[in-house]
Amino acid sequence: MQLLKFTVPQRCRNLISGGQIGLLAAMLQSSSTPFLSRQHWVRRMWTPIKMGMMKKLIKDGKGAPWRLAGGRSLKQQFSHDASGWYADIPLWPGPRGACAMVCGADTLLDLLAGENKRVSLRLSLEPQHLRGGNAVSGVLDYVRPDGLGDGADYRCSLEDEPEFELWLCGVTEFVFGFMPKRIYFEVA
Repeated sequence: MQLLKFTVPQRCRNLISGGQIGLLAAMLQSSSTPFLSRQHWVRRMWTPIKMGMMKKLIKDGKGAPWRLAGGRSLKQQFSHDASGWYADIPLWPGPRGACAMVCGADTLLDLLAGENKRVSLRLSLEPQHLRGGNAVSGVLDYVRPDGLGDGADYRCSLEDEPEFELWLCGVTEFVFGFMPKRIYFEVA
């Protein structure tokens, strides 16, 4: 059996309780714990820690880059490495793994990036705040909250592609300050 190595970045330690760290470490060391895939880790194991940390940051006024950008549109960078796609959020104080794009969000980025390992999207809650004229654009419509309280499922409508559902984790709430009902996007 192979287990994931787990360390909590120092910048996160003051945002989560020792009990949460201990519980997670015990789960990872348990002989009955099956191998944890990246998707399972992101969706099930990290959720309680991430959501607690994120809600504290938003409450303390240290989240929501959307508001800091003026609340009209936000340019968001994504990068791909050997382990998959990640949102590059400079203000995010947690580990990079919490910004992993999984469960359909990685598929969307594959479609938008083509062969590139980086893609920038302009995000907006209103279509008139996008610049337009770009070859690729689409919309994400809120479908349902995540069963574990970490983000929500969205329906993706992309030009010249069939609609599909994807999951956006609670880091989306950190970026916007809430889980938007609709997100318009275009390749920046």
